[in-house]
Parts: sequence; structure tokens; C-alpha cells
Amino acid sequence: MNSPAANFFEAPQQPSTSFSIDSLSRSIGLLSINRYGNGNPSQPFLGTYPRTHQVNDVIPQQTPVPTAWFRDSMEAAQNPFLEQRIFAEPHNPLMWPQQDGGAGLKDHGIHQFPSLGLPKDHSFLANAKTQHGSIEIQKSLKSNDNMQLMMTYIKAVPFTVPLMMDQHGCHVFMKLLDFCSDTQLRFIMAEIVQNIASFLELSCSRSGSKSLKRLIKRLQKSPMLAVLINILANEFYPLMVHPIGNHVILECIDTLQPQQNELLYIKAIEHCLELATNEFGCIALNIFINHSKGPYRFKLLNSICNHVVYLSQDPLGNYVVQNVLALENPCCNREICSQLKGHYARLSMQKGGSHVVEKCLSSREMMKHVVEDLLHTNQLIQVAKDKFGNYVVQKALQVTKRAESGQLHQQLVSVLKQHKYALQHGYGKNVWNAIENEKNAAADHSEL
Repeated sequence: MNSPAANFFEAPQQPSTSFSIDSLSRSIGLLSINRYGNGNPSQPFLGTYPRTHQVNDVIPQQTPVPTAWFRDSMEAAQNPFLEQRIFAEPHNPLMWPQQDGGAGLKDHGIHQFPSLGLPKDHSFLANAKTQHGSIEIQKSLKSNDNMQLMMTYIKAVPFTVPLMMDQHGCHVFMKLLDFCSDTQLRFIMAEIVQNIASFLELSCSRSGSKSLKRLIKRLQKSPMLAVLINILANEFYPLMVHPIGNHVILECIDTLQPQQNELLYIKAIEHCLELATNEFGCIALNIFINHSKGPYRFKLLNSICNHVVYLSQDPLGNYVVQNVLALENPCCNREICSQLKGHYARLSMQKGGSHVVEKCLSSREMMKHVVEDLLHTNQLIQVAKDKFGNYVVQKALQVTKRAESGQLHQQLVSVLKQHKYALQHGYGKNVWNAIENEKNAAADHSEL
């Protein structure tokens, strides 16, 4: 029986469990571990060379991310001049079999990344998962022993995902990111993104989310960031509605430049209504909006404003509308005011909608339009007697009194006084008491 063809990325099999460090390092091409300080690589050693490519030279994010970077990583480690072509080389789908293990990687525009095929030292993983072992491994990474650094890297890479998901192992992973080179980081990325199901599990675990957030910061200026953004964009909705998973996406919005997050913004606009009406999605969407930047921020706000009537009536969506109103964006406020015209009375008698109307009354630009809309409806007294609406009318009395022109306030009080007896009972009594208290305060002031 013929033996299967050797995998280019697998180290040659050793006759026994013991192996030569030199032969293993030569076989996988990992001849260096660069140190990083304050985000800048220090002088490389052991035969590596500075990179000459620019980050802006990468293929645009909207195109499927080529995985030729990973295919040539070993060769590039031994011949650094090849790195100039790795990031521009078109992807050849015939080079690698598209085996995604049923995880649907083809649907994400990302093919199965090659693995190093390193022998697994399970004792290393067990040690890294203990508090003491994790601390000792981190100390070894800080040492000046280059061989020790390389050996730790070789042992850690096959267990990248388990390390990231462990409360102690994640600290080993994060420390490893500080000391590995970009070439070595490609193999770490290969372990992380090779299975979408495990990536989602990783993102939705507390330690895994923490590890991915650190990885995002490490990849800020790396072309490999496009791989991660591509996956996050395709899994955008399930991650955003998860109480832990959404932290990974929000880290991108908070840390990266708008052009790097383009795919995430597009997905946020596409799913904004679904997110706004989801228990965890509405919270994540509000944070997403508050931290968003650039032209896509306006497009996202505009999408919410166009559906403000629907969202204002939703038990969860109204929180998103309130958050947009709190931004005090003149364009958004004008659009919301226009969309809600004729709906203020009905919204005032709903639990969530009443909060939206009160928020509108707090805006100087919108206050006049809201009160005029309430005055011109035949439902003002019904609103004043409602268990939610009475708070809206009380708010209207407060803000109109503070306004420069008291004419609107006088009109509101005049209409309410015409229905004095109707406001003597139930929730309407709260409105009438507010009018009486105002009258008594004015009398006391005149006596002084």
C-alpha cells in the first residue's frame, strides 16, 4: 500500500517521540522569533530581514481573502525576499483542496489554511492551563533564550484554540503574540480560522473573546486582519446577539480604522432592524453606533431613522431610537421628527414609545413640533389620563415653561384646564397637580 503524499507543511516524521530541535526548526522554516516593543519590531536576529511591503498594498477587503500568504509562509521564512510577492499573489483555487470539515469555510470566501502538522505535547497544554504553569511559560517567553522561545512557540501552536479558551492559557497566548513574528503569526492564524464552528465557540467564550480582542490589536497593521474581518462579517448577526461574542466585533469598531471595518459596517446596516429588536443585539448596536466613525456611521443612523416609527413601538427597539436622539445629531433629529409626526399621541400611550416622546421633548429643535402635534390631536386628554402618557404631558409642561416663548406653554395649559373634571381622577390627576403646583409657585413668587 502506497504511503500518502507528504504534506508540505508537515514536519518530517521522526522515528521516535524524541526529535531534533535543529531539524524541526529547519523543516518548518521557523528560524526567528522577533521581539516587539510598543508596536514596533526591534532589530531582527537569526537571519530575518525587515519587510518591504506596505499595508496599503493588500487586496481590498470586499474581495475574497487570498490564502497564498499561508501557503508561502515557510518558504518566505527561509527566503525573506519572497515576502514582497506573498501579499499580492492571486489565489489559485487548484493549489489547495477545499476541505472545510463541514464547517462551511467555502461560503465565507476563505479556504482551509494549511497546518504546521507539529507533534502535540499534551503535557504543555495541561501545564499552561494551570495558574502556576501559565506564569512560568510567560516568564520563559520573556527570557533571552532564543531556543527556548522557539520551543515554546512550537509547543503552543497546535493548541492555539484550547489555550485561547482557557482562563490561564489565554495569558500564554496573549504573551506569545508579543514575541512572535508576522510569519509565525500566520500559522497561529491558520489554527484559529480553519474551522468556523470552533471560531464561533471561541468568540463566545469569555477567555476566547478576550484573546481575540488582543489578536485584533496585534493585527492592526497586518494584511492578515482582512481574514479575521471577513469571518466576523459573515458571522456578524450570531456574534452581535451573543452577550460575549459581540465584544469581538465591538473591539474592531473601537480599535480599527473605518476603512478596515467596512464589511462590518455594511453588515450592521443590513441587520440593524433585527439587532435593534433583540435583547442583546439592541445593546450591542447602541455601543456599535456610539463608537462608529466615518461615512458608514451616517448611513447606519439614516437606516435607523428611516424605520423610527416601527422601532419606537418595539419594547427593545425604542432604546436604540433613544440612543440616536441622545447623539443630538441635527440631521437625524430632523428626520426622526418628520417620521414621527402624527404618531406622538399614540406613542405616548405605550411604555417604550412614551420614553421616545419624552426624549424628543428634551430636544430644543424637536420640542415645539412635538407639543404642536399633541395640541392638534383630539387625543391630548386621553394621553394625559394614560398611565404612560401622563408623564409625557408633565414633561411637555416642564419644557414649554422653560422655553423662551411662553406662548406654547399657555396654549397647553389652556387646553388642559378645559377638561379640569376629566383630570381629577386616575392618572390624569398627576397632570392636574402639576398645573396646580405651577400656579401656586407663581403666586408665591408674586407675593415676594
